[in-house]
Amino acid sequence: MTPRDPIESPTSGWDPLSPVSAAPLAPEDDTDVAGRGWGALTVRVAWTLTTHGVAVKPEVLRDAREHVLHHLDPSISIREAEDLAEPLTAMFVARARGRGWADPFADDREIPLSPRWRARLHRGLSRNAAFVLRMHHADGHSLEAVAKRLGEDPLAVEAAREGLREVLRRVAAADEVSLDGWPDARVDALLHRLATMAPDKGPELLEVVDGLHPDHLAACPRSARAHHLVRTQTLRRQDLVSPEGTARPIDRVRVLALHFHPDGKRHRAALAKELTVARFPVGDDLLLVDLRSEDDARRVIDLACELGRPMRDHLRGALLEGPGRWSRHGLLGPLVDEAASAVRAVPWGTLDGVGELPAALPPPPSARRVWAAVAVASMVASLVMNFALRPDDAHVDHPLTVTSVSARQGVWLDFDVDDMAYVALLRVQGSQIDVLLDGTNVYDKARYATGDGGFRLHAVGDGLVVASASEPIANLPTIVASAHGRTDPLAALEEKLREVSDTIDVDVVRADRTVASR
Repeated sequence: MTPRDPIESPTSGWDPLSPVSAAPLAPEDDTDVAGRGWGALTVRVAWTLTTHGVAVKPEVLRDAREHVLHHLDPSISIREAEDLAEPLTAMFVARARGRGWADPFADDREIPLSPRWRARLHRGLSRNAAFVLRMHHADGHSLEAVAKRLGEDPLAVEAAREGLREVLRRVAAADEVSLDGWPDARVDALLHRLATMAPDKGPELLEVVDGLHPDHLAACPRSARAHHLVRTQTLRRQDLVSPEGTARPIDRVRVLALHFHPDGKRHRAALAKELTVARFPVGDDLLLVDLRSEDDARRVIDLACELGRPMRDHLRGALLEGPGRWSRHGLLGPLVDEAASAVRAVPWGTLDGVGELPAALPPPPSARRVWAAVAVASMVASLVMNFALRPDDAHVDHPLTVTSVSARQGVWLDFDVDDMAYVALLRVQGSQIDVLLDGTNVYDKARYATGDGGFRLHAVGDGLVVASASEPIANLPTIVASAHGRTDPLAALEEKLREVSDTIDVDVVRADRTVASR
């Protein structure tokens, strides 16, 4: 999403002191609110996007509006739909930005907002109160901005806000809804909803946008916003016209919601990178996966569990189906909200509706028979080459046993070495050489321990160099520096490490093929 500056309050449009136009509104029929409320919902969605600093591009508007429509019951009124559209759009923005979001006063939306409350709130407002209701409560401007616009003392504007809060408490009490004990922020949230509520009656929205019915434009926040958005070219006039056919989106999705245990959620990002299907992280422990290509997704998930990244007991999943669509802004629709509760009813190690997850395999870490066959063939070839070409290294103090499998963007590496070996691990990625272990402490290698006596890691890059020695490897920074800029940094690192001592064991693993040695 492209950030933009917060919008300014319209310089013309809704006048809180003007009466509501009495022009008749075409009676609502019994069709879906997606069609009969298309223009009103488009205005509310677009306005909410701008207040969150989002440029209202066609694709963004389409996705945000579709996300809202997927959540709305077809039979609700336009007023109710607009009221729900604002938090749903805020939810869309937060998720598209990769952030969590929750409506702090979601339960209050169960309170039915009567037009009578709006009418009584607007009745007899002072000039200060009317502008506070419009600029502060409806459009979110600070009280300082309201005071500057009115040319009033900020204390007078603050008093007007307190007066509006008290009026709302009295209006609610008359309908036996007690707001006593509510904090000011909660009362202000209710005032915001009432301040943005459009009058019951009015002309067609397109007529208002075309400059007709100025009286209604001055009294209706929906019309004022529509007029401003079209006038500033944030919206096009045709954006307010319901599409031919059905306005409600009909797309459906099949989603696997993966839930990561606290001990396994560190693997979520790596698993998501390996997936070739659409996926969408939610919070810090959920990953939603598109199951249109179930075999591809299941292959990667099974492989990750077989490699212990994460362990099968640290992952569970639930299959969900329903309205929605995958977009560049994430998964649209209500399944995101349903996923968190659905996965918590599934035992660990199980994908509900798909099957049980596999347990971790012993080395080599492969979940595919083809990979295993390649690994065996490569092992034989490598052993033959080692015996044929390498000097006698029976004198090596701490022999290494290394197996590896090429994976997308890097390699999975398994190695065995005795506990008293000093191990250095170097990764080459393009022109960059990273020291994963510097071989200065015999216990450093424990960070890669698998629990069964071996060691395992996944590294993205061109390859790895692993070396074992009976003492800390001297001059490792100098060795790394000497390999920079070389045509084959992996070979250069191997050569320099062997020059340090005849007792050092060195293996090179390249990402472009499976390598196994001693």
